[in-house]
Amino acid sequence: MAEQPTEWFRGTGSWVWGILAFVVAALIIVLDLVGGGDLAVVAAALLFALLAYVAVLRPRVGVQGGDLVLHHMYSTQRLPVAAVETVTVRRTFQATAGGRRYVSAAVSRSMRGALRRGDRDPVRNYADFVEDRVLHHAAEARDLAGIPARSDQQRALADDVRRTWAWPWLAATGVLVVALVVTIAS
Repeated sequence: MAEQPTEWFRGTGSWVWGILAFVVAALIIVLDLVGGGDLAVVAAALLFALLAYVAVLRPRVGVQGGDLVLHHMYSTQRLPVAAVETVTVRRTFQATAGGRRYVSAAVSRSMRGALRRGDRDPVRNYADFVEDRVLHHAAEARDLAGIPARSDQQRALADDVRRTWAWPWLAATGVLVVALVVTIAS
C-alpha cells in the first residue's frame, strides 16, 4: 500500500502575536531580574509565554500517516482521513466523520469572510485551500483503501478516533500556576 502524504496547514491566527508574547515575557523577566527579581513576576511572565504558545502557536491542522490530525491547546485528536465526509472552514475548521463533528480553532475565516462564504467568492483564499486539500486527502485515502464514499465502511472508520493529551504542556501550566499562587501568597 502506498504511503499517505503528510501535509500541515499553517494556523490562520497571528503567529506574530505569539512571538510578540515571548518577546514581552522575556523582556519582563530580564527587567525584573535586573531590578531585584520578584519571583511572582517571573512566574507570571513564564505562564503568560506558555499560554501564548499553547493558545496561538500550538493549534494546527494536518494530514499525517493517513490521519487527519488536530492539535488543540492541550490535546491532539487523530482520525482516519478516509473517514472524513465534509470539511468547512468558517470561524473554526470543522470536519465531519461518522456523523460526528471535529473542530479546531487553528484554521478559520474572519467574521466577514465567514458571512460572505455563502457567495463562494471567486477569489481563492487560504481557508478554501485547506478545505480542498483535506477533502482531496480524504478521497485519495478512500481510493487507496478501496472504500466507497458515503459507505458503511467509511462510517466504520470514524470509530477509530484517538485523543492524546499534551501532558508536558499540562504539567508545565500546572506547575507555573502553583508557582504563581505560592509566590503571590508569600
